[in-house]
Amino acid sequence: MFSTVLIPTDLSPASDSVAECAGSLVPLGMKSIVLLHALGLRHLEDMAPALEADARPKLDAQARSLRRTGLPVEVVVAPGVAPQEIDRVARERHASLVLLGSQGASLASELRVGSVTLETLHRSKVPVLVARVTCQPSDEGATTCRALASRILHPTDFSDAAERAFAYVRALVKGGARSVSLIHVQDRRRPHGHSQDKLADFDRIDRDRLGRLADELRTTADVSMDLAYGSPIQEILRCAAKMPDSLIVMGTQGRGFIPEVLLGSVSHAVARQANAPVLLIPAHRGA
Repeated sequence: MFSTVLIPTDLSPASDSVAECAGSLVPLGMKSIVLLHALGLRHLEDMAPALEADARPKLDAQARSLRRTGLPVEVVVAPGVAPQEIDRVARERHASLVLLGSQGASLASELRVGSVTLETLHRSKVPVLVARVTCQPSDEGATTCRALASRILHPTDFSDAAERAFAYVRALVKGGARSVSLIHVQDRRRPHGHSQDKLADFDRIDRDRLGRLADELRTTADVSMDLAYGSPIQEILRCAAKMPDSLIVMGTQGRGFIPEVLLGSVSHAVARQANAPVLLIPAHRGA
């Protein structure tokens, strides 16, 4: 599924922890790793050799750690700012997944993993796995990336983007995921003016849709369904809090998408706030 995985690093302790997630991707088909460090230069490219030399010891240490997976690791040092370089290297190396952290540290504001994550999600044409990083007082990082393929939480709004994400859920189940929780949240702030009968019709239609998805998975996994009401972000986070060992899989562009607005605001908010790792599947976009 994810044969070539691109792992951007800012060389912080948090990025050490993100790199440790790589081993959990081997069951998902990972066959090679590209470790990328962006120097963050917008100008003064002549500084690149000195900055690369300074970064090399830490970068080589991270590469050695990744090679413990038994897979080949290519190290790439790029001169530009992280989001642009991640997009370029992902295309050039035909990456099938980008692995990022939701918290990091760096001397340059462009390299803060939080901001890099948001812009990468906006740009990426391949799935992005956001690993939640919790930095300890000792500056050491910890992630929640264990057993990624065992338990899945899949929020859906039944959009084309959600259907694309569900294809990855099917593949994860085929690869060994044991349980899947499906959730659809009806935002009751929206259907003003509808009668109770009409709202009941919405419930029935959405339960039927969830049932269709569940039927595709039940031959090989335990499946539960949840039709929730309220804020999509809060309800998804509520479910995720009850499933701390889950992998959240969702699309980044749902119904009502406006290109000028932050892409997939619900999925981005979940990626920022959930304690579980979040696999975000982009919608098809033009080149």
